[in-house]
Amino acid sequence: MKVNAQITKKQDAKATLSVEVDDESVSKEFEKVIRYLQKESRINGFRPGKAPVSVIKTKFKAQIKNTVRDNLLPYAVEEALKVTDIKPYTTPRINIIELEEGKPFKFEMEVELPPEVSLCQYTDLTFFKDEYKISKKDVERELKKLQEHYADYVPKKNNIIEENDVVTVKIEAYFNDKLLKEYTNENYRTEMNKERIREELYNALINSRKGEEKEVEIEYPENFSDRILAGKKIKYKIFIKEIRQKQLPALDDEFAKDVGEYNSLKELKESLEKQLEEFSQAKAEEKLENDIIEKIIRDSKFKIPDSMIEAHTNYLAEELTRNMASRGYNLNELVQNKIIDIKKLRDQLQENAIKDLKVYLALKNIREKEGIEVTQEEVDNGIKNYAKRYNQNFEEYKSRLPQSTIETLKQQIGNIKVLNFLKEKNRIKKGKKHKFEDLTKTETEGAQI
Repeated sequence: MKVNAQITKKQDAKATLSVEVDDESVSKEFEKVIRYLQKESRINGFRPGKAPVSVIKTKFKAQIKNTVRDNLLPYAVEEALKVTDIKPYTTPRINIIELEEGKPFKFEMEVELPPEVSLCQYTDLTFFKDEYKISKKDVERELKKLQEHYADYVPKKNNIIEENDVVTVKIEAYFNDKLLKEYTNENYRTEMNKERIREELYNALINSRKGEEKEVEIEYPENFSDRILAGKKIKYKIFIKEIRQKQLPALDDEFAKDVGEYNSLKELKESLEKQLEEFSQAKAEEKLENDIIEKIIRDSKFKIPDSMIEAHTNYLAEELTRNMASRGYNLNELVQNKIIDIKKLRDQLQENAIKDLKVYLALKNIREKEGIEVTQEEVDNGIKNYAKRYNQNFEEYKSRLPQSTIETLKQQIGNIKVLNFLKEKNRIKKGKKHKFEDLTKTETEGAQI
């Protein structure tokens, strides 16, 4: 069989091939199929195997053509891919152009290609690592949070809401006058502190009394973290059920002993300062790594097959559905009630999927190019850490792990090694200096209410 093939179009992660099988091979295949049907068919008026070819062709016209097609395609497709040196990522889609006895068999193949990455320069670059200064004020702020954690809350005698009181309210949320039952809370508890709740709620509740009802409208930005509320104006009906006053424990050596293995308040403060240092270092390191990755995926070129993007988008959608269900939300109901725009949501998920895949492909290609290997010892050490965390025997824990989980762990270790490589091979200079409170400041605009 002679197969001619040429690439007629190649764009992004797709290629279109024009394929032709010679007419002689096509005729032979038609003859073979017709002879078989002539021998095996039972047709009224003719002895078995003696029906004329013309009758067979007429009676089994569609079957003959389909069988010839199915017999010729596997070899023709394989040869076409060899001739054009195309390695498909998924099964090619076939479009039959012409299939007639005595003529060449012509068809087109649309082929998704494996992902391609053209990496930018990723070494000998300059990046900046920010610094966060820990002050005595920061330590005192953390100590204050710890003190509040161990506070007692007693009923308020005058039943008037004041700064730092803890208020329990019933909340009902409405969008276009439709009740959002997922956001209805019979006992929503919040502290009257502008750093912890939205300004609209604070202004509505301050100086109010137990038993009063309030209404608050909040317009959420398009990029709000909660996808359901993003870009919407929500009306909240609020009924004040209880007001409690905070009673803080004394900050002394006894307090330090109560909250941990500390002999004095001084030891507790020293421990808090060390924790803040470690936290700020981890955050600075995380930002540096993100900056490196962002530059690489911004300056590199990617060709990602649609099916790969579609598969990861579907995975993110399933993950979102599971997460929402665990919080009591039904995504299908929210879509049906037009609370969520499914097209907008799908577009956002696809955008996230493309970025995820770019990061994955960039790190994978750097690892392969630089010969960065993950050893079995490194994988076992990772498994040991998990086993220790869950107080499990290493061998038993490892034996129960599915291979997919081990492969994911291997990939995570590989990514860490690639990031360490990138930090070693680039210039890391001192970046901006920040106050620690800039890092930990509560973003009330990120709160629901």
